[in-house]
Amino acid sequence: MLEGLDRVDWGRLTHAYGPAGDVPAWIRSLASDDAARREDALNSLHANICHQGSRYRSSAPAVPFLFEILESPGAQGRPGLIELLVGLAIGYPEWHVPLGFDPAERYREVEELGGEAEADRIRASGPEEEDEWEAGRLALWGRDAYRAVLDRVEVFRRLARDPDRSVRLAAVKALAWFPEEAEASARVAREVVRRRPDPEETANAVYALGILDRALGDRSDLATLEGLLAEPGPARLAAAVSLAVILGSAAPPEV
Repeated sequence: MLEGLDRVDWGRLTHAYGPAGDVPAWIRSLASDDAARREDALNSLHANICHQGSRYRSSAPAVPFLFEILESPGAQGRPGLIELLVGLAIGYPEWHVPLGFDPAERYREVEELGGEAEADRIRASGPEEEDEWEAGRLALWGRDAYRAVLDRVEVFRRLARDPDRSVRLAAVKALAWFPEEAEASARVAREVVRRRPDPEETANAVYALGILDRALGDRSDLATLEGLLAEPGPARLAAAVSLAVILGSAAPPEV
């Protein structure tokens, strides 16, 4: 596992506090049998390659290895890994509640760099300390990380059916933030809502479904959501929020 980790020139990459040479050790520690070591590594990765929601040169290159650990047999701490991958893709999810994530809007400052050829030049060049915090470059590192996670969204859809409830919750929630994959992801969220596993898990899927339906302009779930308004508990609240997300001011009075 992680055979390609040492083939990345981490010393040329950077994170929030400088050269990223310490990233490989943290990634390897995520596969440790020692829970405290895994937690320390996860916290270090959050603090360095996803610091306060910002992404860096080393963020996107870390993504394939995080997915490798997430998918490995017997992997532990998977909800935390999913949370880190979501952070690498979009920053802090709460920034995008309740309407969802718009990658074109969020990463529009990449256009200020002067096109894809210039973006490729910046990626290939060494860090330029005075420019590394420029808005266009930060947007580029964020978009690169987003695209790296987007390429593997199918993993979240598969984990939405995992036997571990905490993994299912994290995976379904993650699906909400990738509008390019909304059609396939909405089918998964819809399946959870139909099964009604428990009030919290149902509510989690309803929130995701509302965001995904909004991205699709899909109103086919309105009857299901309106039916949930008659149920007590978190699913009822989630249905009201999702109906408001989909319908806006046209939401029914009971919402």
